Amino acid sequence: MQNQINNFLETARECRINATSVIYLGLKENQWIPKDELRTIIDKAVIFGQSKYAKGTSHYLRISKIPSQFDSAFEGVCSLFDMGAIKTDKEQPFGSKQIQNNIEKLKRKLGKNTTSLYQHLLLKVNETPVQELTWKDSLASQIFRDNAPIIDDLCKNQKTKGLHKAFMKPVREIKSTLLLSVKNRCKEFVSSFSDHNYSRFSSKFIHNKTWKESEKEILLVNNPALNSKTARALNEGTYHTSERESLVSADRKRDGQTERCPDIMFMLNDDIKLWRECNDGMYYTRKFLNPEKSQFGIVGIQIAGDTLHLNVLIRDTTNIHKYYNIEMVKIPVQKSDKTIVIKFVENLLFLRNILITNLSLLYHGSVCISERQKEGSTTIDSE
Repeated sequence: MQNQINNFLETARECRINATSVIYLGLKENQWIPKDELRTIIDKAVIFGQSKYAKGTSHYLRISKIPSQFDSAFEGVCSLFDMGAIKTDKEQPFGSKQIQNNIEKLKRKLGKNTTSLYQHLLLKVNETPVQELTWKDSLASQIFRDNAPIIDDLCKNQKTKGLHKAFMKPVREIKSTLLLSVKNRCKEFVSSFSDHNYSRFSSKFIHNKTWKESEKEILLVNNPALNSKTARALNEGTYHTSERESLVSADRKRDGQTERCPDIMFMLNDDIKLWRECNDGMYYTRKFLNPEKSQFGIVGIQIAGDTLHLNVLIRDTTNIHKYYNIEMVKIPVQKSDKTIVIKFVENLLFLRNILITNLSLLYHGSVCISERQKEGSTTIDSE
């Protein structure tokens, strides 16, 4: 934001340089930035802008007026945002009141479970300075992550290692031992794979409206997309995806407010975005169905470079949300060692197994009828 405003004051046409313009740039980047914080940024930008022009020039004078115009311009631009005259796709982050409410609800849930793990977590939540939590912290959304300090500390202390083991139990239940036959098939694939078979390219191909393979070769291509059953499944999947997005959009509309995009558009960290999306997914699922707790999970997949991160969010019997990283594996995008291939295939099979289990749990889940049992999402601003 600082660089953007600095650049504007240095390069903008003179007639556009005023407090309204720079405040608009700041609020467009972060509509909920505290007023004093934005003022500090703009004051620094003014000093920067003045250094770019000779004292007494028209540009210099217009920049110099910005601090005195700040208060009235800030109020005006904020009003335009509130009225919807200035559109934004960015979702409002948690306010301190909402975080406080979430933490209080979390404490009540933990207090209902008298086991050592939950009583220890309750103790740690009570020790957490709520005023320091932001929307980026999973705890503010009532989620315990397996790599959060509260959970990490469990395995560092000999007395609480058993509690860490209890917390991680769902992951151990999810992961199955890879079949020996699958391992052997992977090893066979790696040993027989050759990335030096370029004989078919001895003749140079160009785009000239001709097929590069014979008719017989083309007909031998077994493309699942040409299968009628696959096509029907894809159509059904598209329909259900669109239907879910419509439900999400409808649910995010509130009286007197415009529809908000379900994505967190200003997210800087895909990891944060992923657990928030998983949490929303659990909320929307449980609006209509009650799949078995501690079993059903929302899967989150993140691909960063050549690494695949497989995560899952589970709601336990105490209605506590737990977010786990199941595995982090390298994607064999080129010829790789057999251990890498085996691990990658293993995780694809994990994913397949989780999805099969989830579909079964959804099929056998009871329909959510009682409005009293439904909870609001902890990751969507409800004010």
